[in-house]
Amino acid sequence: MTKETQQYKGDPRKFLVVGGGAREYVLARKLKESPRVGKLYIAPGNGGTEKFGRNVAVSAEDINGIARFVADNDIGNTVVGPEVFLVNGGVDQLNSNGYAAFGPRENAAIIEGSKVWSAGFMDRNGIPSPEHVDFSDPEAAEVFIRAFYGKYIPQSYKWKGIVGKLDELAGGKGVELPRTLEEAMAMVDRMMVDKVYGKNTGKRILVQERLEGPEVSVMALVDGKRFVPLPPARDYKKVNDGEGPEGSGPNTGGMASFAPVELNPELLRVIYTDILKKTVNGMRNEGREFKGVLYAGIMLTKAGPKVLEFNCRFGDPELQAILALLVSDLGDIVVLTEEGKLNKNQVRFRQGVATAYEVVASGGYPGHYVKDKEIEDYEIDEPDVQFIHAGTRRNKNGKLVTDGGRVGGILAVAQTVEEAFAKADSR
Repeated sequence: MTKETQQYKGDPRKFLVVGGGAREYVLARKLKESPRVGKLYIAPGNGGTEKFGRNVAVSAEDINGIARFVADNDIGNTVVGPEVFLVNGGVDQLNSNGYAAFGPRENAAIIEGSKVWSAGFMDRNGIPSPEHVDFSDPEAAEVFIRAFYGKYIPQSYKWKGIVGKLDELAGGKGVELPRTLEEAMAMVDRMMVDKVYGKNTGKRILVQERLEGPEVSVMALVDGKRFVPLPPARDYKKVNDGEGPEGSGPNTGGMASFAPVELNPELLRVIYTDILKKTVNGMRNEGREFKGVLYAGIMLTKAGPKVLEFNCRFGDPELQAILALLVSDLGDIVVLTEEGKLNKNQVRFRQGVATAYEVVASGGYPGHYVKDKEIEDYEIDEPDVQFIHAGTRRNKNGKLVTDGGRVGGILAVAQTVEEAFAKADSR
């Protein structure tokens, strides 16, 4: 335990975790270990979270419903998992009612809520990132794409390709990597005309230079001024994560992850100073003080690390791998971050071990899949192997049924990443 935990003598508080996936399952499990945490609630939770607290039948996107529950039950701290609650001002509402919440306010959550705004922010603050253009008119986007593939514009001669991203939130799925003119034109139609990612999406898209190199996810706890990095992790988003080095098939919310990713000290220094520090300071200087978890999706290019995207919350499935390494008290970390008193000495992780997390998905995911399918009440809770619930729930008969595309996952700890994946695969 940390020094702070050892000194804590106050009364336990009521805590609420907002969300119902694997990320919220591991948050609830870790918070339950904290002496700061008394009664624990999870809204809405899943088929496994009631082992740690009480599930509450309120959607994670129902900001008014969450606010009422917090007020009615005098919740001391609310820990937010999903980005929608943050981007739509959920923390602002809780704070305005006098309640503490772990996560950024709406004006800071824009760093994930708008890909176009985020790209401009990185330009303004000298944060290394891909070159980009953005469009609100599909015809203008198509003119650019025809010119790009015809090599009639300067980008064509130095960009290796393009990446298309929806400006708005799309559940981690609003990104496409076309390789031909035909694929790029179809991408614009899907995003902006047909609106396949949602009827309220596609008003604007970001077209970025395609970079090359391995990816790494670097998250940091941020208290407004200070930041404490978490161990670097890597996730695999392709649905068939075992096929090839990066998997195959369509993108998903994430099919596997591991931590830590071994990076040399100089590379870490560059990431911390040129990306994390500039971001925290830039947000504060622009009147958008950031508190909570800052997630940087980074590509390690030959020219150095460059930010592909920022998120305003814990990554899923990366958190599952990282939190299994945390030694310190998560309740302490939440409170100290909210109060602007974060210190790197209060956040410690296991050394000399690695973790791996592999998703168990419904058939058909990320496309059409069946909900409410009864499944085996599968539980593993061993010191180095656990089953993590995600898209599950209990039906009226108490049976465990599917309630999402990513049903759960196997989390394993071992001496090396390879051994951890082998241990997860064996279950």
